Amino acid sequence: MAFFAKTLAKTATWLLRLFQNFLALIIIGTCGYMLHEFAKFGFRPPQEVFVPMFFSCIALVVSFLSIVAVCCLPGPLQLIAAIFDFCILSGYIASAVLLFNNYHRDDNQNTLWRWLVGIRLAHNQTGRERRTGALVKLLDACVILMILLFFFTTLLSFCLAILSGQEHYERAAVREEIEEGKHHRRHSRGSSR
Repeated sequence: MAFFAKTLAKTATWLLRLFQNFLALIIIGTCGYMLHEFAKFGFRPPQEVFVPMFFSCIALVVSFLSIVAVCCLPGPLQLIAAIFDFCILSGYIASAVLLFNNYHRDDNQNTLWRWLVGIRLAHNQTGRERRTGALVKLLDACVILMILLFFFTTLLSFCLAILSGQEHYERAAVREEIEEGKHHRRHSRGSSR
């Protein structure tokens, strides 16, 4: 039963990590475009763009390493992976809080959209209103999805650490019983001679 649960948890973790990598790449690309737009016109990028990109870069590295090592990480290292997941989850929650003013259906109410369109129009270029609105909504959606994915991988990593710890103690108990049986047989042979 524990083997089945551990295999299922590892498989689910591996699939969620693939989605995390995919979404982190989307966030990096979206934020990179927005950072380029702000830099091109000489504006300092807002935290709403920088923070999700920063945590997506970290998430990309951590998720990639976890994909590679999910099958062979022992219990204590699974616990470290869970702690990293929790830290990245906290970063994405901070990103969602920063993006709070950008969750409106109407693009005119989204501050990030107004900034991006406004700086383009101020420099006599097309505002690209529809593209910018779609990118802001994409960034919002990806950050929310990353919160959900990292929440579940944090839980799964903790479960894997617990299952690995239980398996370790079960193996140790079996080894101890075997050694006690050998020790008992040696003493019983020595007393019969």
